[in-house]
Amino acid sequence: MTRILRRSGLTLAVSLLVLAPSCARVSVDPIEVKPIHVVVDVNVRIDRELDEFFAFEDKYRQPATQPTTTQTASASDSAGK
Repeated sequence: MTRILRRSGLTLAVSLLVLAPSCARVSVDPIEVKPIHVVVDVNVRIDRELDEFFAFEDKYRQPATQPTTTQTASASDSAGK
């Protein structure tokens, strides 16, 4: 008889331990997902680096055309022709 009571007591204890977590209630709040806005401005940095890299060309650069000087015709030059 004691053997039966031990076995039934052990069975009752194990079944309570297994079934007890099923009564637990856990509430989970919803996770809010927000968009992430990332702006990477690489153009300014690359433009500056290119300007620094090609800076040596500025001292060798010559104007494409030479400035011209204009002479006005005087009244005596046009009358003689």
